[in-house]
Amino acid sequence: MRNYKRKTERGKVSIELLQRAADAVIKDGRKLKTVARELEICHMTLFRFVKKLKAGVTPTVGYYSRQVFNQDQEKTLADYLLKCSSIYFGLLPEEVRKLAYSCAVKFDMPNIPVSWHRNKEAGSDWFTSFLKRNPS
Repeated sequence: MRNYKRKTERGKVSIELLQRAADAVIKDGRKLKTVARELEICHMTLFRFVKKLKAGVTPTVGYYSRQVFNQDQEKTLADYLLKCSSIYFGLLPEEVRKLAYSCAVKFDMPNIPVSWHRNKEAGSDWFTSFLKRNPS
């Protein structure tokens, strides 16, 4: 999404508050919905958090961005593009997008979008975001 504006407050509960609520449910034996109502948390959010704690999984809070490359890989790609431009071999945006796709396939990244496989190149939204993250 190019210019997304948040419309709700979902996913903004702090991990400390959820941990406190989970402790009240697990250790104190209080009812989940009662604790959720008292702390003004969605009961399903608390339920999922408690379920993950009981399963031994480290729970996460909120939404996360689904980036294809991590910061080190993006920095390597940005450094390569800067090096190419410094030796007068600048790449067009379409070429950068194809390079990003081939790098993602080469590194066997787990979360490559389906549209990248279909078009054999990264999307224009990825390229715009990449330029925002790497202004140089």
